[in-house]
Amino acid sequence: LNPFAEVAGGENFRPTLDSRTRHRLYRKFKYQTDQTGELHCVGCGRCSKYCPASIAMIDIVNQLIEDYNKQQQAVSLV
Repeated sequence: LNPFAEVAGGENFRPTLDSRTRHRLYRKFKYQTDQTGELHCVGCGRCSKYCPASIAMIDIVNQLIEDYNKQQQAVSLV
């Protein structure tokens, strides 16, 4: 997948799988969320459908949100 990650001039700013994965996740769930206060994942499932490792990202994100909400409720009860 390295050629897919190349930009004009043949430069590849994220040559490793972990750096590309981190960027994709941060782009949808951190950078834009920090700027706008909203998630930019629309729940289309494309990431899960095309994941070569068959990772169900929607399920993972939903579980993270549920865990976060439970944690926030527990903190507010203290």
